[in-house]
Amino acid sequence: MWPGFDGRGYDREQWLAHVAETPLFPGALGVTEHATGIPTLAQALAMDEAKYIVNTQRFYENSLRWSHGPHVFASHTLIWGFSALGVRGTHCSCDNLRGFFGVEAMGNRNTESFSSGPGAQVLANQHFAIAALFVKMGRTPDPSNYLPHSHCSVDGHFQCPKENWERDCRAGETAAIVGFMNAIGKLVPNPATAAAAIPLYPQNAQPAFASAAWVQTALNAWIAGAPGVFPALLRVDGDYGPLTYGAIRAFQISHALDVDGEAGPQTCAALHLYLP
Repeated sequence: MWPGFDGRGYDREQWLAHVAETPLFPGALGVTEHATGIPTLAQALAMDEAKYIVNTQRFYENSLRWSHGPHVFASHTLIWGFSALGVRGTHCSCDNLRGFFGVEAMGNRNTESFSSGPGAQVLANQHFAIAALFVKMGRTPDPSNYLPHSHCSVDGHFQCPKENWERDCRAGETAAIVGFMNAIGKLVPNPATAAAAIPLYPQNAQPAFASAAWVQTALNAWIAGAPGVFPALLRVDGDYGPLTYGAIRAFQISHALDVDGEAGPQTCAALHLYLP
């Protein structure tokens, strides 16, 4: 069995604590979203999940000769750790996705329903697992760092059908992940003092130039005036959490500013244009 194979099932609180205390592999860039296809959701509901995880590891190692696999399998009940978060893993052939975490959803998303019932529970656990990883990385999901396996065409895999990912899947799934990120930020409100806390933004990123509430209000004016520039309006709570940090970065990208996630003088000067 691989060194670093996890094999544990986590509820959401346990997963959050696990991600918080575990160093990520160097150069982690984003997440590739997968679906197993086999087992289907119907098969997954009837199987022993712990046995499936162990048997899948043995198959990858002994039959495929892989040294690692994806990092996470999400079922309707638990988030299953697979490859250790400190290793790059094996889950996609394309070079530009090898710096990504692989997060699997159990089931076939082209033939089964994931809009309600157990399927929706699978996606919710998958999105929560992804959200915790993005918070730990200090990133917000966007088209450069949150991709389906189908993006790697040489593998021939599908998730949400490849041709429909941008149209039908990305916006809703990104919004779900960002929503979980915002909730996680509330669970860890003080990363400077909370034990083993997930960093909600880069060290020393919280600026003194403007209050967080002012920045959030200005960002909301920008977001409301240009639908689609960011997945959701911010909650004006005076907290530089992951959603605010991500919105600042998105604003900086759209205004050709230095992208550092900080509301410094240049960024605040541009934000002033959106408030009376």
